[in-house]
Amino acid sequence: MKITEVRTILIGKTRLIRVLTDKGIEGIGKAAHDCHPATVAFAIRQLPLVGMNPGRISGNWQRMYEGIFWRAGLDN
Repeated sequence: MKITEVRTILIGKTRLIRVLTDKGIEGIGKAAHDCHPATVAFAIRQLPLVGMNPGRISGNWQRMYEGIFWRAGLDN
């Protein structure tokens, strides 16, 4: 299974994140609402989630964290 799309939805001051997969399974998450909503939405859309296996939560998080923190890029 692979992530095919990530959408952000603003409801009041709450930013929801909708993750869609190639198997038709969808997930919903909530982002912090104490930041500027447009900035949060932009940052989420910049994450390289499309193509990742949504079941590998820890591995996906670690890959993105290390790629961003160490500024080594995500293709290393």
